[in-house]
Amino acid sequence: MGMMERLCGGDLVVLDGATGTELEVRDSPQSSDASWAECSVTNPDIVRSVHEDYVRSGADVITTNTYSTGPHVLRQIGREDAIAPWNRASVAIARDAISSAAGGREVLVAGSVSAFGNGAMRYPSMDGKFAWGEDNPDLLGANFHEQIAILVEAGVDLVLLEFLGATADDIEIGIGMALAFDLPVVASLSAAVNGEGRAVLTNVTPQSDVGRSGTTVATAVRRIASSGVAAICAMHSEIDEIETILPAIRSEWSGPMGAYPNRTGFWNGLRWIFTEDVTPEDYASKAHRWVELGASIIGGCCGTTPAMIAATSARLRRENMSPSN
Repeated sequence: MGMMERLCGGDLVVLDGATGTELEVRDSPQSSDASWAECSVTNPDIVRSVHEDYVRSGADVITTNTYSTGPHVLRQIGREDAIAPWNRASVAIARDAISSAAGGREVLVAGSVSAFGNGAMRYPSMDGKFAWGEDNPDLLGANFHEQIAILVEAGVDLVLLEFLGATADDIEIGIGMALAFDLPVVASLSAAVNGEGRAVLTNVTPQSDVGRSGTTVATAVRRIASSGVAAICAMHSEIDEIETILPAIRSEWSGPMGAYPNRTGFWNGLRWIFTEDVTPEDYASKAHRWVELGASIIGGCCGTTPAMIAATSARLRRENMSPSN
């Protein structure tokens, strides 16, 4: 059975961990509001090394360094000329990393397409001179379509939509654009648990903090369940809240689902500071529980590392885990 068949069929697949914060650890820090968008051309060897380490750690899918290379972000920072080159370079680097590190093992390339990169995350820039985000739904859709078209042409195997801070309307727009292409689409929702113990979508506050919206995960999933996506994941969510978020997804979705949460932390204006101390073994234990809850795609978001993915991959495969439904 091929890896894509496994992913779309709900068999266990290991996703990689964080790209951006791992680049930061390797001395390739954010140089602008556009996060690590330019690293694929300024520090390609470092980006490649991150991908290679995840492949060697057992990841079945690695994610392109394109979270911040959407048209909205690059136009806002005056780099419209870089939209196609930076996205293409990121795909080429991921392919090179697989060739050098996979040893013949099949590893897929997921093209990261984010709410932030395309204008569905709305908040003031760090310098306060402008606001991120696109309010015109037609322009928002055009942004998603433009980046996805470039990634598909460059050779990604699937589209990974990463909806941190997006509304349910934004999510539908992004999915609609992605499904216009002949590749599997994975929709990843960022969520948190509110004071009533319910899983809700996250939003981004005017202070650039991740907050809680009034839209439940169940409501958002219900709106996209019949869209044609291949899987729905919880991404950029607190590790200890995944056990609440996954059942909320499952309540409205019977297909493959996954989890790739972040460690608790904050941006101090210069770099990310992570306040949650999670060992690789701790993370693997949490992942074991997520698979018991039905997750078939397991990885990590901000602050997670190749060591965490290695421990998770080893444990899940050693125990021959399969998702519970």
